[in-house]
Amino acid sequence: MNKLKKLDKKIEEKLDKKIEEKLDKKIEEKLDKKIEEKLDKKIEEKLDKKIEEKLDKKLEEKLDKKLEKKIEEKLDKKLEEKLKEKSKTDRKQVVLCFISARLSVHFPILFSFLILLGFVHLKYKIKYNRRYGLNLEFGQLKYNAVDFLVQALES
Repeated sequence: MNKLKKLDKKIEEKLDKKIEEKLDKKIEEKLDKKIEEKLDKKIEEKLDKKIEEKLDKKLEEKLDKKLEKKIEEKLDKKLEEKLKEKSKTDRKQVVLCFISARLSVHFPILFSFLILLGFVHLKYKIKYNRRYGLNLEFGQLKYNAVDFLVQALES
Protein backbone atom coordinates (compact mmCIF):
# COMPACT_ATOMS: atom_id res chain seq x y z
CA MET A 1 0.00 0.00 0.00
CA ASN A 2 2.70 2.17 0.78
CA LYS A 3 4.08 1.66 -2.59
CA LEU A 4 0.74 2.39 -4.10
CA LYS A 5 0.54 5.60 -2.24
CA LYS A 6 3.96 6.53 -3.37
CA LEU A 7 3.06 5.68 -6.88
CA ASP A 8 -0.11 7.65 -6.58
CA LYS A 9 1.85 10.56 -5.27
CA LYS A 10 4.34 10.30 -8.06
CA ILE A 11 1.58 10.06 -10.61
CA GLU A 12 -0.15 13.02 -9.07
CA GLU A 13 3.06 14.97 -9.08
CA LYS A 14 3.70 14.12 -12.67
CA LEU A 15 0.15 15.02 -13.55
CA ASP A 16 0.44 18.24 -11.65
CA LYS A 17 3.64 19.05 -13.47
CA LYS A 18 2.11 18.28 -16.83
CA ILE A 19 -0.97 20.27 -15.99
CA GLU A 20 1.19 23.17 -14.86
CA GLU A 21 3.26 22.94 -17.99
CA LYS A 22 0.17 22.93 -20.16
CA LEU A 23 -1.27 25.79 -18.16
CA ASP A 24 1.96 27.69 -18.48
CA LYS A 25 1.99 27.08 -22.22
CA LYS A 26 -1.61 28.20 -22.59
CA ILE A 27 -0.96 31.23 -20.43
CA GLU A 28 2.12 32.08 -22.46
CA GLU A 29 0.21 31.62 -25.70
CA LYS A 30 -2.60 33.84 -24.48
CA LEU A 31 -0.11 36.39 -23.26
CA ASP A 32 1.72 36.25 -26.57
CA LYS A 33 -1.56 36.71 -28.42
CA LYS A 34 -2.54 39.65 -26.23
CA ILE A 35 0.91 41.17 -26.61
CA GLU A 36 0.76 40.72 -30.36
CA GLU A 37 -2.71 42.24 -30.50
CA LYS A 38 -1.61 45.23 -28.45
CA LEU A 39 1.50 45.61 -30.57
CA ASP A 40 -0.59 45.37 -33.73
CA LYS A 41 -2.98 47.99 -32.39
CA LYS A 42 -0.13 50.32 -31.49
CA ILE A 43 1.51 49.77 -34.85
CA GLU A 44 -1.78 50.44 -36.63
CA GLU A 45 -2.34 53.59 -34.58
CA LYS A 46 1.13 54.87 -35.38
CA LEU A 47 0.68 54.02 -39.03
CA ASP A 48 -2.69 55.75 -39.07
CA LYS A 49 -1.17 58.83 -37.47
CA LYS A 50 1.67 58.91 -39.99
CA ILE A 51 -0.74 58.37 -42.86
CA GLU A 52 -2.97 61.16 -41.58
CA GLU A 53 0.02 63.49 -41.22
CA LYS A 54 1.17 62.73 -44.75
CA LEU A 55 -2.35 63.18 -46.07
CA ASP A 56 -2.66 66.47 -44.21
CA LYS A 57 0.64 67.65 -45.67
CA LYS A 58 -0.39 66.67 -49.18
CA LEU A 59 -3.78 68.27 -48.70
CA GLU A 60 -2.17 71.48 -47.47
CA GLU A 61 0.20 71.47 -50.44
CA LYS A 62 -2.67 70.98 -52.87
CA LEU A 63 -4.69 73.70 -51.17
CA ASP A 64 -1.70 76.03 -51.30
CA LYS A 65 -1.25 75.32 -54.99
CA LYS A 66 -4.94 75.93 -55.70
CA LEU A 67 -4.86 79.11 -53.65
CA GLU A 68 -1.80 80.31 -55.54
CA LYS A 69 -3.49 79.53 -58.85
CA LYS A 70 -6.61 81.43 -57.83
CA ILE A 71 -4.54 84.38 -56.65
CA GLU A 72 -2.62 84.37 -59.93
CA GLU A 73 -5.87 84.20 -61.91
CA LYS A 74 -7.32 87.14 -59.98
CA LEU A 75 -4.13 89.13 -60.44
CA ASP A 76 -4.15 88.32 -64.15
CA LYS A 77 -7.77 89.46 -64.44
CA LYS A 78 -7.03 92.71 -62.62
CA LEU A 79 -3.98 93.31 -64.79
CA GLU A 80 -6.01 92.65 -67.93
CA GLU A 81 -8.71 95.08 -66.77
CA LYS A 82 -6.12 97.74 -66.01
CA LEU A 83 -4.46 97.16 -69.37
CA LYS A 84 -7.82 97.45 -71.12
CA GLU A 85 -8.56 100.70 -69.30
CA LYS A 86 -5.10 101.99 -70.08
CA SER A 87 -5.38 100.98 -73.71
CA LYS A 88 -8.73 102.80 -73.95
CA THR A 89 -7.21 105.97 -72.53
CA ASP A 90 -4.15 105.49 -74.73
CA ARG A 91 -6.39 105.16 -77.79
CA LYS A 92 -8.24 108.31 -76.82
CA GLN A 93 -4.95 110.13 -76.37
CA VAL A 94 -3.67 108.88 -79.72
CA VAL A 95 -6.85 109.98 -81.47
CA LEU A 96 -6.74 113.38 -79.79
CA CYS A 97 -3.08 113.80 -80.68
CA PHE A 98 -3.83 112.82 -84.28
CA ILE A 99 -6.72 115.26 -84.51
CA SER A 100 -4.76 118.05 -82.90
CA ALA A 101 -1.81 117.40 -85.21
CA ARG A 102 -4.07 117.45 -88.25
CA LEU A 103 -5.78 120.60 -87.06
CA SER A 104 -2.51 122.32 -86.31
CA VAL A 105 -1.37 121.58 -89.85
CA HIS A 106 -4.62 122.32 -91.67
CA PHE A 107 -6.11 125.07 -89.50
CA PRO A 108 -4.08 127.95 -90.96
CA ILE A 109 -4.98 126.80 -94.48
CA LEU A 110 -8.66 126.43 -93.58
CA PHE A 111 -8.78 129.78 -91.82
CA SER A 112 -7.11 131.52 -94.76
CA PHE A 113 -9.59 129.89 -97.14
CA LEU A 114 -12.52 131.09 -95.01
CA ILE A 115 -11.19 134.64 -94.97
CA LEU A 116 -10.71 134.54 -98.73
CA LEU A 117 -14.21 133.18 -99.16
CA GLY A 118 -15.53 136.00 -96.98
CA PHE A 119 -13.84 138.61 -99.12
CA VAL A 120 -15.12 137.02 -102.33
CA HIS A 121 -18.61 137.02 -100.87
CA LEU A 122 -18.22 140.67 -99.94
CA LYS A 123 -17.04 141.54 -103.43
CA TYR A 124 -20.02 139.89 -105.09
CA LYS A 125 -22.41 141.38 -102.54
CA ILE A 126 -21.14 144.82 -103.35
CA LYS A 127 -21.42 144.17 -107.11
CA TYR A 128 -24.95 142.83 -106.66
CA ASN A 129 -25.99 145.80 -104.59
CA ARG A 130 -24.54 148.28 -107.13
CA ARG A 131 -26.11 146.48 -110.04
CA TYR A 132 -29.60 146.58 -108.57
CA GLY A 133 -29.29 150.02 -107.05
CA LEU A 134 -29.22 149.09 -103.41
CA ASN A 135 -27.08 151.42 -101.41
CA LEU A 136 -25.69 149.79 -98.31
CA GLU A 137 -23.41 151.44 -95.90
CA PHE A 138 -19.90 150.08 -95.50
CA GLY A 139 -20.51 149.20 -91.83
CA GLN A 140 -23.43 147.01 -92.78
CA LEU A 141 -21.33 145.24 -95.42
CA LYS A 142 -18.64 144.65 -92.85
CA TYR A 143 -21.25 143.18 -90.52
CA ASN A 144 -22.53 140.88 -93.29
CA ALA A 145 -18.99 139.60 -93.99
CA VAL A 146 -18.30 138.90 -90.31
CA ASP A 147 -21.68 137.21 -90.00
CA PHE A 148 -20.84 135.04 -93.01
CA LEU A 149 -17.48 134.08 -91.49
CA VAL A 150 -19.14 133.15 -88.20
CA GLN A 151 -21.72 131.03 -90.02
CA ALA A 152 -18.97 129.32 -92.02
CA LEU A 153 -16.98 128.54 -88.89
CA GLU A 154 -20.07 127.17 -87.12
CA SER A 155 -20.84 124.80 -89.96
